[in-house]
Order: sequence, then C-alpha cells, then structure tokens
Amino acid sequence: MTKTSPLEDFQCVQNWKGSLDSRQISKGKNGSPRETWLKRLRLLAQYCEDSGLDPEQLLRERPKDAAERLSRFFMMSVTERKVSHNSAIAYCAYLRGFYVHNDVVFPKRFVLPMRQTSAVHRLDESIPVHDVREDDNSVVLNDVLQGFVSRLELRYQTVALGLLSSGADTQDLLAQDVGFVLDNDKDPRIFWAGDRQKTGTPFRTFISKEATKWLRRYVAIDRGHARDRDPLFVVEGSNDRLKVFNVQQAFRRVSADLGYAQYGKACALRPKRLRRTFRSACSFARIDPGYTMTFMGHSSNISDRYLVQDRATLLLAYKQVEPYVTVFGVDHEALSGVSDEIENLRAEVHGLREEKADLVKRLQDAMLYKSASQRGHGGGMALREEPHTIADLREILTEQEFNELFLEVLRDELLGDIVQNR
Repeated sequence: MTKTSPLEDFQCVQNWKGSLDSRQISKGKNGSPRETWLKRLRLLAQYCEDSGLDPEQLLRERPKDAAERLSRFFMMSVTERKVSHNSAIAYCAYLRGFYVHNDVVFPKRFVLPMRQTSAVHRLDESIPVHDVREDDNSVVLNDVLQGFVSRLELRYQTVALGLLSSGADTQDLLAQDVGFVLDNDKDPRIFWAGDRQKTGTPFRTFISKEATKWLRRYVAIDRGHARDRDPLFVVEGSNDRLKVFNVQQAFRRVSADLGYAQYGKACALRPKRLRRTFRSACSFARIDPGYTMTFMGHSSNISDRYLVQDRATLLLAYKQVEPYVTVFGVDHEALSGVSDEIENLRAEVHGLREEKADLVKRLQDAMLYKSASQRGHGGGMALREEPHTIADLREILTEQEFNELFLEVLRDELLGDIVQNR
C-alpha cells in the first residue's frame, strides 16, 4: 500500500485502517474507499497537532483523559475553526473510532453531543416540494420543482430529473458515459446498478419513465454524434465531462432567479436536495426501508439482504415511489413539442453557421482575386508578391490597405446581391 502520510507508519493507525477495511470486506466490498480513509487520516493529523502527541502517545492516555481531549477538540472545532455543530460531532465520532479500533474503552458517562437541526434542513423545510391534497390526503409534488426544472438548460434539466427519480449522488450520475443510455434503449425505465463513489456502497435503482425519456431525447439532441465511451454530460462547447460544481452553479443561478437562493447562503434547490426528496418519496410510498437503502446505496445489514432481490421485485417497489418523483406527469405530447422546438432551433443555428462560413469564404476569395488583379494591372496597391491566402495578404499589406480592400470587396458583394435580387 502506498503511504500518503507519516502517520501510516504507526501500527495503531494500520490497525484502525485494517478494522475499517475488514468491516467493508465483510459486506462484500473491496475495503474502505480511499477518500473516506484520507478524510479520517487528515482529521487524525489535525488532532495530533492540536494535542502535541503522536498516535501511540494518544492511546497511552487514560480513557478519562482521552474523553476530555475529544470534548475539547469538539469545542475548538466549533468555536475557533467555525466548524458546524453537526460536522464537529461527526469528526469526534471518527476520532473515537480510532480509539475504539485500538481497544480503548471510554467511560460510560462519555457521550457525544446531540445533533442539531441544520440550517440547510430548516431552509429545505421553508420551501417544500410536496403538498398534501385536502380531498384525499394524498401527497403530490407541488409546482416548485416543475417551475425550477423548466428554467434550466436541457442538460441540467436531464441531470435534475435523473437525480430526483433515482436518488443517486450527483457525481455518480455525471460519471456515466453515453452508452449508459444507448445500452438501455428498450426498457421504459433505465435500471442502474453500481457502487457509490463517495462510500463504495453498492446500490440498485431505476430512472423513472419520465427521466428516461428525457435522457434519450438529450442524447439524441446534444450527444447524437458521441461514442458509447464518451461522457454523457459535457460542458457546453466541449467534450469535457460535466463536474458537480457546474451543476451546483447552474442550479444556484436558476434558484436565485426564482428567489430560492441568497448570496453567501445555502441553496434550497441544490443537487443533494433532490436525493433527499427521493428519500421522502420512498417514505410517502411506504415501501420497506430495505428497498430505500438499496435504491440510495445506504449501507446496513438490512440493505444487504435487499441487494440480492431480483430486478422484478425491486421494480415493483420502485413503481410505488415513481409517482412522487414525476415532475411533469405523463404529458408526452408537451415533452415532444419541446423536443421538436429544440431540434428546429438547432437546425436553424446549424444553417446560419453554414451561411456564415460561405460568406467568409466568398469575401476571402474576392479579396485575393481583387488584390491579384490590381497587382497585374498596376493598381493602387504596390504588391511585392502574389498572395495565396488571407494570411499572406495581411503580411503584404498595411492594416489600412487591408481594411480598404475589405470594405471595397464587401461593397461590391452587397451591390451584386442587391442587383441580383431586384
């Protein structure tokens, strides 16, 4: 194993990592994800720096002193480093794991502080995306998400519907290639099985009928010439894979336009909110929690049993969730109209680009022809040699001469078009 920190030279740190890996391997995984381990390692380095002790010295302290040190680290994280209350609790839980995996038993009276309702969660509650109907007490999506998704660009609309309907992490959806859609061209819903990049936890979920149609239209319109192994979602005007930051910025811009985001504060309609909305949809559908964990890639002994369920069984559970994550309903005619309009606009833009290229070539050819004619007949411009390209002409002529020639040719071309169209 390649070491990334001097701390990994300590046997107690190796014990910690070995325990974390063993726990993951027992669940059928390849060990603890690298990013997860590096996060804990950086945290331990900060903890050692604050205490002035190395990992072995930390373990030699009395359990009571270790508990007090952890409590001080929590307070320092919140007050001096301005870490959020809940994040500081998570950090202390990671560090307590370092002790526990090295057989340190904490006093029974030592408990971590209670988690608080986060500001982001309170923000989400202030802008609900589901409503309850008065007539039958059924839960439905309100107009918030529909208005939000409608104002996004096509690629971001597709990302939003894909995230909402699958419960997936943004980075996992953006990691897909074009073949992800083309290889699933028959079923009305795309079945998706993989491992979360964030945790390495396996998941098995579906993309709704609505989002699947949107994905196929997006590929036909924006990625029609792409190969199976090309990125599914790319930055406009390039073949660079879209990043989570790009999606966050696009969502924030539209949220700000709708009054759902303020500068310097969290955004209510962010990518992770869609994942949280999917989890709420699973609750509304009253499916077994094991299915929810399987769809979303949450690790537990319960989800391990549901991961081996056959696809048809998973689909039956997903169909109960699907109505709560369908934004535009089943108005396929309206969706088709939007798609046709986009295709017509793309064809129009392509035609204008071709006309522009033809016009540029006509003007360049005319400038070269006219300059050559003037040279042969002793015209106003004293050309030392015959130009073959526009670049040659720029080197031969002064800027003023070049501009005068361009205007003269442009005037002749325009007059010719006017006479021809009379």
